[in-house]
Amino acid sequence: MTTTRLKGEEEVDDAIVYYISGYVVYKFEKHTVCLLCLEDISSAGPVVGSDAYLTTYRIFKEGCMKHPTAKMLRVMRVVNDVVSATLDEAGACENIFWKVLEELEKCSIARLGCSDHVSAFTCQIFNFVIVTRMHFFCRDFNHKLESKEKVAVANKKARLL
Repeated sequence: MTTTRLKGEEEVDDAIVYYISGYVVYKFEKHTVCLLCLEDISSAGPVVGSDAYLTTYRIFKEGCMKHPTAKMLRVMRVVNDVVSATLDEAGACENIFWKVLEELEKCSIARLGCSDHVSAFTCQIFNFVIVTRMHFFCRDFNHKLESKEKVAVANKKARLL
């Protein structure tokens, strides 16, 4: 499942993963009560300077975008790579969520959260990230299908003329 990427692509992917990680932290800060769990995923400032520019650039309202911890960032990089590779391989199918989870089980990923909530908290984060990624994958897939249908209709009309 490894793919060869250019250095520029890796930098872009790292910036995107940093931004997504910050978004996950922002969403979980709203609903998570345990401060130890939040400390495990959120950082007061940028962890990696070059990846943080996107988060700083995208602040629409003060305090909306958050910085992840180094641990959260490592976990999100692995999850992002696994989800991307699985979606590229499997495409759109009914069991895609379970295929992603099976691939994640094969990886040794650090768990997130305090010792009391580690399993549930990690599962909640994985669920949120996978569902969010699949939402955008399905939206793009449907957009491509609509474009193909429009081209097919236009070709059919052109043949009739």
